[in-house]
Formats: sequence, C-alpha cells, structure tokens
Amino acid sequence: MEVIAERERTAVETTVMETFAEMAFLDVMPSNSKNEFGTSQGFAVNIAGNERLRCYLDMSIAAKHAVVENIHADAWTELSSEEIDDCLLEILNVLGGTLGRALWGEAVRCKLGFPEVVVMMPGRGDGVHVFDFDAEGEPLTVIMERRG
Repeated sequence: MEVIAERERTAVETTVMETFAEMAFLDVMPSNSKNEFGTSQGFAVNIAGNERLRCYLDMSIAAKHAVVENIHADAWTELSSEEIDDCLLEILNVLGGTLGRALWGEAVRCKLGFPEVVVMMPGRGDGVHVFDFDAEGEPLTVIMERRG
C-alpha cells in the first residue's frame, strides 16, 4: 500500500478540522479508530491541480444532523432533502478547494468538479488514503483517491 507523506496527512487533517470548525461549528479531531458506515450515503468531489484526486466524505447520520442543523440553524426535520444534500455537498466543496490549496499551494490553479452524492465508497488499497476523524463523538471519514 502506498504510504502518504506527513505533509499530505497534515494538510488533510488541518483542512478538515478548520473547515468543520468554521462552517459547521464542530470540533473535529483525527481518530485512531477505523470508521465504518455500511451503506450510508456519502459525498464525493473531483479535485485537479498538480495531480487528480477524488475526495470522499462519509459520516454518521448524527454527524450529518449536527452539520446541517448548525449551518442552517434549524432542525433537520424542518429542512427539505434538497437543503440537506446541498448543505453537505457545499461543505465538501469548500473542503475540496481548501485541500487543493493546502496540498499544492496558492500558486497552483485548483479545479473542482461538481460535488455529488455517492453510495459506494472506495475500498482501502493503493492510491486510496483514509483519514478517520471524531466529530464531537461521531465518526467522520475523508478518503482521498488518486486518479490517473
């Protein structure tokens, strides 16, 4: 399995912690546990800069509730499914752009694809890096997949 450089790990961890703190008012910390979500729906965005990546975001239902309710300042049950998905896709979009700048620097032009809802997450293997986090007691995972 490919080993990720410490600089890349730091970039991902810092980006995730800062993005969730600033956008969703959640304290997110790296976790040593391997988060597993089964068939939960996740989110993905393509990032192109010095290389091409696909970034996935997966989190527990409770973490999704916390993010959406904190951003919208309204109860999950009061929001439409479109508002919920748009909110979660937007946080991934910001995460992707910030991650691209953290990995490649401000001088590199970073292009993002359209964030999308996904059901299948990549397995662990070559070119795939999994970063597990704790979001105030709830699991959250970011997966970076290198693309050709």
